[in-house]
Amino acid sequence: DVDTSPDAKLMNNLKMLMMLNDPRIAVVILEQDDKGNILGHDQVAESVINARLIDLGFSHVVDAGVASSLQDARLLNRIYQGSSALGSIGRSLGADYLVLGISTAQSQGISLPNGKGGYEPTLLKNGKASMTVKILKFDTGEIIGTFTNSAKAVDNSLESAKQKAIGNAAKDAAAQIEDKFRHFSANANQALQLEVRTMDYQAVQQLADDLRALGVVQNVYIREHQNGKAILSVDTIVKPEVLVKSLQGKTSLGIFVAGISNNTIKMSVSR
Repeated sequence: DVDTSPDAKLMNNLKMLMMLNDPRIAVVILEQDDKGNILGHDQVAESVINARLIDLGFSHVVDAGVASSLQDARLLNRIYQGSSALGSIGRSLGADYLVLGISTAQSQGISLPNGKGGYEPTLLKNGKASMTVKILKFDTGEIIGTFTNSAKAVDNSLESAKQKAIGNAAKDAAAQIEDKFRHFSANANQALQLEVRTMDYQAVQQLADDLRALGVVQNVYIREHQNGKAILSVDTIVKPEVLVKSLQGKTSLGIFVAGISNNTIKMSVSR
């Protein structure tokens, strides 16, 4: 027997990816002690959230551990607090969204009543963790979601109880991040993707500026440029072929269109 009915969960995931144009997502969770000091990256939480995003089908999840722009915990904390801009980091990574959070965790021994009016310590330890997360759009800096959650765990050592609590909080955070992206994708304009062949980055910048000048374009973001190929995302309300005609009538660039589909335009440009 073959079930030919569509997988509803899979179709929902594919629709979300299509509406968001399979964005590049960077996940950074900063670990904070009980005095408010940033200790560095919370690798347990980052790993749990990255795994959930990959399971959903996102194919461009940036590893914060190898991205030098995301290593500076103090800078990231300033971004979280709203005192530093996102722009330069977003351009250097080619990322579209930053999931930025702060986690705190602690653990302590568990004592039980001894029946004599006092308490006796046990071998078990109780861990508690909390996490506050913001989801930021790199090109505009807007917050598309924010939330706070907490979790507990029990284990036989203080460190393992704390790490388990962090993992549980991260699992809940990952589910909430999924919900935020689904909600945002349902209300977002579908972005066109431009695949541009050129070794001239200034031509790419001019192309982006010319697109922004068109009345039918809301925003343009250069996602990457390497090996003679640039990827641009264009938020627009018109069909790809209409956008191309509008662009050809306004730009001084030489444009050769190699192909057009429902949400992708392939072209070469020259100055």
